[in-house]
Amino acid sequence: AYRLTNSWNEGTLCEQAATLASNGATWLARTYTSQWTTPGADFVTTDGAVTAVSTNTGGIGGTATYGWDVTTLTQNWYNNTFPNEGFVLKDVLETNGNDKAFASLNNGTAGNRPVLRVTYTPSGGGAAVVLDIQASRDTYIYERTLSKVYGNATTFQLSAEALAEERLLVKFDVKPADIPTGSTVTSATMKLTRTGGDN
Repeated sequence: AYRLTNSWNEGTLCEQAATLASNGATWLARTYTSQWTTPGADFVTTDGAVTAVSTNTGGIGGTATYGWDVTTLTQNWYNNTFPNEGFVLKDVLETNGNDKAFASLNNGTAGNRPVLRVTYTPSGGGAAVVLDIQASRDTYIYERTLSKVYGNATTFQLSAEALAEERLLVKFDVKPADIPTGSTVTSATMKLTRTGGDN
C-alpha cells in the first residue's frame, strides 16, 4: 500500500470505457480529462506499508481480512503534512501471477467494505479513542484494459500477471472534524476483506 500523490475519480461505471459522464480513473488517466504522470497511478514508495498481515478464515481463495499498518501516513494526513489522495495497492513482485479479489465500498455486505481503523489520544491526555473511517471512494485499474472504468464494482481486483496487472485505489477521508485538534494518532490500520483469489 503506497501513498498516492495525485487526485483521482472513482467513476460511475463498471468495466466500461471511460467517458466524460463516468469520469473515473483508468490505467492511463486519473480522470477523464487528466492523465496520470506515469501509467498505473502516481505514488511514492518511501512511506508506504509494503507488507500486509492477513487473518485467513476460509483457506486458499476464501474470505480473509488483510490489514496494513498506515499509522505514519494517517498522522501526516491529519497534520496536513501532505494532501490525502488515498492509497494504491499493488503486488510487490508484479509478475508472479497471483490475484486477489477484495470487497469494495459497493459490496452488499457492509462488514466487508474497506475501513481505516484509527486509534488516537486526545490533546491533554485521556483514554484512547478508536474510530472506524469508511472508504469515501475506491476502484481498480487494469493494465490490459487501459481505458476502462471499474468504479461501480462490488469487488476490486489485485493481480500481478505480467502486462495485465490490476491495482487498487482507495481513499479514506481523515478529517479534523472526526479527530479533535491536537490529537495524536497512535495507530491506523487499513483493513480490506478478501473474497476470492489465489492465496
